[in-house]
Formats: sequence, C-alpha cells, structure tokens
Amino acid sequence: MHAVLLNGEDQPLRDDFNRDQGFVRLMLLVDPRCPECLRGLADTGDDVLAKLPTGARIKVYVVHEPVIGGTDKDIPAAAELLHTTLARHYWNPTGDFGRQMSQF
Repeated sequence: MHAVLLNGEDQPLRDDFNRDQGFVRLMLLVDPRCPECLRGLADTGDDVLAKLPTGARIKVYVVHEPVIGGTDKDIPAAAELLHTTLARHYWNPTGDFGRQMSQF
C-alpha cells in the first residue's frame, strides 16, 4: 500500500476528487496512529464499505496526518483496517489539510 504525498496545494488529492464527479465521494482524515481514528477506519471498513454492492459508484479518499505523531510508516497498517481496494491514501506531513478542512 502506497500513500501519495500531498503538496502545499493539496495535489494530487484535489485533481483526484474533482475528476471523480458523478461518484459518491467519501473523505476521511485520520492520524494513522490515533486509536480513535483507527477505530473509525475499522468501523467504516466493516460497517459501510464491506456492505456495498459490487460496482458501487463510490470513491474513498483517506488523508493521513500526524495529529498525535503518526508517520507515513504507520499508514499501511491503518489502511488495512478498511478492508477495501476502493480507497486512495494520501500523506499530509504538515497537517495543513486537516486545519483547512476544520474551518468549514
């Protein structure tokens, strides 16, 4: 599992998200070491994504950030909790994306 590094303009996530118009788009912001975040990933994987029918028109974007000290090395284990290949994973080492989203 590989996470794509976000730049200061949130690329390539912005391009991926905009390209996927017409799909249900689910975005998750997590620290790959945070127990609550990991529980949320597992619950989303088990209770939502695993129950989708084959061919569901959904795209999942997971932005990992170091809120409590997670690192890019923690992402593969966190990603496994989703139990899906539908998700794309991104790494934002500055945490700027999460701070921007919290303003909405």
